[in-house]
Amino acid sequence: MAVWYTGDLHLGHANIIRHCSRPFASVNEMNETLVANWRARVAARDTVYILGDLFFRLQGDPADWLGRLPGQKHLIIGNHDASWLRRADYGAFFASMQSLYSTPERRSLCHYPLLSRPDPVQIYGHLHNNRHGRNFPLLAADGRALNAGVEINGYAPISFQELVDNNARFANLWHGRDGRGLTEEVAAYQPRLRFYDMPELVPSQAEERVRIVVIAATSRGRLVLVRSSGEELSGPPAGHREPGETALEAARRELVEETGALDWRLEPVCYYSIAEAAPELDPTHPERDVGAYGLLCRAEIGDFGPLRHEVSSLEFRELREVDDGRGHHFWAGLPVAADLRHGDIAAPLLSFALTALPDL
Repeated sequence: MAVWYTGDLHLGHANIIRHCSRPFASVNEMNETLVANWRARVAARDTVYILGDLFFRLQGDPADWLGRLPGQKHLIIGNHDASWLRRADYGAFFASMQSLYSTPERRSLCHYPLLSRPDPVQIYGHLHNNRHGRNFPLLAADGRALNAGVEINGYAPISFQELVDNNARFANLWHGRDGRGLTEEVAAYQPRLRFYDMPELVPSQAEERVRIVVIAATSRGRLVLVRSSGEELSGPPAGHREPGETALEAARRELVEETGALDWRLEPVCYYSIAEAAPELDPTHPERDVGAYGLLCRAEIGDFGPLRHEVSSLEFRELREVDDGRGHHFWAGLPVAADLRHGDIAAPLLSFALTALPDL
């Protein structure tokens, strides 16, 4: 029995085609396509979480459409659901109807995106494919906040991994990543993380302020993660710069020490800062809002040697690079933040580095 997620279908809403640039010529075509896509994936005993706004301005009885949608349906009530729910008692069509729901996998479901949630992961709707809201940068940078809207998920119910992959693609397109270049939009895409071009935005004197190095390492198409002794979660190779070494020297040392790399190549991607409101990376600027500056690197490892005693194991994650045909790359298979040590920082750093330098 599979578990599926979807949201913001807006069955019956003709204007949503224009509002969200949906690829349909008419509301009837849209309705029938959404239902056909649902029926092609969902079996009768599957679980489907609907992140709100199932119908809006529907002509006819919603029951006629609900009867065509298989699966054990959980409705997370959205702002447009009240109008059709008032028509009759539709409870028999749903396993549950709630405004906030926590799944057994510890995923918070709410029609509206949440800044605070009871579970490590949240799945939401409401925003459709809108990238212009003031809170979108927060959501795009949070690998644990996932938009279930049909516009970014192929107009069909999708699995959790598909949800993760589709949201990574949607966020990467918004970031405007173009190979090695960092756009102005990218440089400020998250209040907690800020990225700086090398060397244009970072004076050479600022090198001494870089205390942390993080490495997005791959080996033969697989992401390399490190699990330290006594740790439950793995994370990217990372560490602190020691006295007397440059940040790049620290990155090379940490890569070898943490992964046992024997045959490898490493390139710097950019500097970054961690802060609620990071100032410009300038050695004369007070650090009142900055927790740390770091160097983000990209590495490809050919062969591995023995691991040091403080590293218990390496974990390899299969990655798939996807090109949308317009020069934008994104990575399917990246772990979500909840699966990584320090994931709220590690997940966006990995995504950024792999996208900026897809090949070494």
